[in-house]
Amino acid sequence: FAGGSVLLTFGLGLGFALALHSKDIPLRTLFRSMLIIPYAVPGWLLIITWRGLLNPVYGPVNLGIAALIGISPQWFADPTLAKISILFVNMYLGYPYMMLIGLGVLQSIPADMYEAATIDGASAWHQFRFITLPMLLIAMAPLLVATFAFNFNNFTVIELFNNGGP
Repeated sequence: FAGGSVLLTFGLGLGFALALHSKDIPLRTLFRSMLIIPYAVPGWLLIITWRGLLNPVYGPVNLGIAALIGISPQWFADPTLAKISILFVNMYLGYPYMMLIGLGVLQSIPADMYEAATIDGASAWHQFRFITLPMLLIAMAPLLVATFAFNFNNFTVIELFNNGGP
C-alpha cells in the first residue's frame, strides 16, 4: 500500500507538473487552481465522497460502468477491487502535493542545462531522463521517503473508505 501510494501519487503529480510547467498550455493558471482542489478539501470529506461515488448500487461511477459493460464492480466486497479503489482514492488525495513540489523543482532547474543539451543534440526524452528526472529526484527524495513513512502508518483512508475490510 505504501509503495503503491508513493509511486502513484508521484507519477500523477509529476505528470501534471510537467504538463503545467509547459508555457504552451492555455489557461494554465485555471488548470493549476482546479488540480489543487483535492489538497484544499479535508481528506475525510473526499474519502466519504469517493465511497458514495463508487457505491455498487447507486454510485454514479458504478452506474456508468454498468451502462458501458453491464457489470457493476463490487469495490467494497472484492479484495482486489478494494485494494485498487483504496490506492486510487489515496492517489487522488496525494497527487496535488506532489504536483506542487514538482512544479517548484521544475522551475528551479536552470534553463542553461536544457539549452546545452539541445545544442549537444539531446532529444526531449534524453533531456527528461538525464536532466529533469535526476534533478527532481534529488530535490524530492526526502518527500518521497516521508510520504512512504506516512502511508505505511496510514489506516485512515482504509477505515473511512471501506471500514477496514474486506
